[in-house]
Amino acid sequence: MKAPVWYLIARIDLTGSSTSFYRAELITQALNYLNDWWLVGTDYTRHWMATGSLWSADQADMTNYYIRMGVIGGLPLLFLFIALFWKAYQLLGRRMRTMRATRDRSELTLWCVGVTLAAYNVTLISVTLFDQSYVFLCLALGAVPGITKAVAVAKRPESARQENEVEPHIVSHAI
Repeated sequence: MKAPVWYLIARIDLTGSSTSFYRAELITQALNYLNDWWLVGTDYTRHWMATGSLWSADQADMTNYYIRMGVIGGLPLLFLFIALFWKAYQLLGRRMRTMRATRDRSELTLWCVGVTLAAYNVTLISVTLFDQSYVFLCLALGAVPGITKAVAVAKRPESARQENEVEPHIVSHAI
């Protein structure tokens, strides 16, 4: 194979009607035009691909969410987006290692959240989120800190939990 590694996407064609070559070519064009969008993104991507989008004369069809994030906010936004996933995996991994060290086998919930994030990572290569679908990605990413903290608090001894808990009436006034 003489093409770059992301052209492996183009080789996946289960039904004979795949747009996987377009997705691979979009990555190539995003790298070719990196100087147009790397700092703060761009409003014009029509010249990236031979076909554009039906809804805009200025845009190519962004079928890769990572590239879409780069087009919206440049490399800073793209790296922050990737860093969110990195930190989520880091939190999950630390909590799961702690649970394994103490021979606690109730890590299924953490594992499921990690698998959900991994599924998003793969899916976002070929899908751009829009409308309400953002909510599910935000929910999965936002669940990680809360669920890792909840598992940690649930596994502490009762005496340690009572010392660190906040008074319920204080929390209700803060909200």
